[in-house]
Amino acid sequence: SVLGLYDFGTAMLSICIVIVTIKIAMHTRSWIWVNHFFYWGSIALYFALLVPFSMWLSFDPPMYGIMQEIGSQPRFWLCIVVETLWAVFPEWVFKAVRVQFYPQSWHIALERDRLATGRELKH
Repeated sequence: SVLGLYDFGTAMLSICIVIVTIKIAMHTRSWIWVNHFFYWGSIALYFALLVPFSMWLSFDPPMYGIMQEIGSQPRFWLCIVVETLWAVFPEWVFKAVRVQFYPQSWHIALERDRLATGRELKH
């Protein structure tokens, strides 16, 4: 089927929300249950609210049934996964190379502390 403007826009916004949330998560240094709750909960809440909003005819008639239409297509979900990996992978590689080959003083101190206390190093 041919995607319309609203289909394409909804797909792009969905991809952007997932990418931005994962990029924020990549910059989080300390993970606690609150981080997990808000990061993954915000993605789940977006998709959970998108379905009723796309079924609300008086809200925006061209949006009616958009999520049911694009959500039933495997390529929509595949695009979310592929585009997220495409956007996140270069930064992840850059950070891994920087820590491994060009560490800053705080990287070295953090590794020494973790080795001294017997904890595994997590990037």
